[in-house]
Amino acid sequence: MVNENGRSLEEEVRETLRENHAMIGEVYRLVKKIHHHMVWDQIMSVIKIALIIIPLVYGYMMLAPQLKQVMSMYGSLLGGSADTETTGAPTGTYQLNQDVLQNVSPEILNQLKKSGIIK
Repeated sequence: MVNENGRSLEEEVRETLRENHAMIGEVYRLVKKIHHHMVWDQIMSVIKIALIIIPLVYGYMMLAPQLKQVMSMYGSLLGGSADTETTGAPTGTYQLNQDVLQNVSPEILNQLKKSGIIK
């Protein structure tokens, strides 16, 4: 059979198959490239998260003992014992040391007595 261009249908089908084959090859190459980029994007996402989480955990591990020490010093300054084991913040009641009160002006002492902080 001959079509209106003067070529046989068989030649036209072969030409169309060659064009399709070339296009499919190009699509395959692009899909492979996109897949490669997606894999590296996932790897970089994990690395980014690790770069955020690891220093935070390390900082917590290094600063927790020092924070407890500072809170115990703060508690001893106020004359009570601070309960910093669970929350990291003082939760006990404090009595001011008499040594600390000797350096405070009388006006401030009167204000502290009025507010009920010292007796």
